[in-house]
Amino acid sequence: MKKLFWVIIGISSLSLVACEKKDATSGGDSKKAKSSVKLKNETDSIAYAIGAQIGNSMVSEDMKELDPALIEAGIKDMLANKEAAISEKEAPVLMQNYMQKKMADMPKKNQEKGDKFLAENKAKKGIITTPSGLQYEVVKMGTGPKPTITDSVNVVYEGKLLSGKVFDSSKEENREVGFRLGNVIKGWTEGVQLMPEGSTFIFYVPAALAYGETGAAPVIGPNEVLTFEVQLKSVSK
Repeated sequence: MKKLFWVIIGISSLSLVACEKKDATSGGDSKKAKSSVKLKNETDSIAYAIGAQIGNSMVSEDMKELDPALIEAGIKDMLANKEAAISEKEAPVLMQNYMQKKMADMPKKNQEKGDKFLAENKAKKGIITTPSGLQYEVVKMGTGPKPTITDSVNVVYEGKLLSGKVFDSSKEENREVGFRLGNVIKGWTEGVQLMPEGSTFIFYVPAALAYGETGAAPVIGPNEVLTFEVQLKSVSK
């Protein structure tokens, strides 16, 4: 049980530190086949929940190269009180090295995913690309004044990763958020200035105009392209 616990902790830690998400084109995969597993009691449900948590982490962190049969074998060996094929001293070193390699590969991987997405998105109808590389589409065009970089604005917004995961939002509560336009990421500073008051735009923000190579842990990884739906409610000079 102790070994199983540390496997789960190790994978969960990788989820928090690595911040590497599902493929940029997956959109969250809403059409999943339903599991055929039958859960008879609470103990069954707990066992399945542990396996599902491990599997979900492996998918979201791009760890699908790991053989689930070997993960199962490791769990069974520990539950049967067998001597592990890998020593207790060696196991954390292997996990640490694996995590470090994932983290080292992440900026390049995210950059490639982001570049691919932006290149494909650019060709879609209604998408406008600015000289900086910012992409946007107009959902609703307002008729009010456009803000300048020194203005303050009130907005309702929702930010997503390319996987479709919402990482920040005031949209659910329809809550207005105010800020000075010069104090946010470059993609917002540029994009919101294109919006007449009363507009709703969707922005596709390259990493260079968002959080760059450092990201914003634990949710936004290095070189991540972000999408924002922004409703510009008011402009204050």
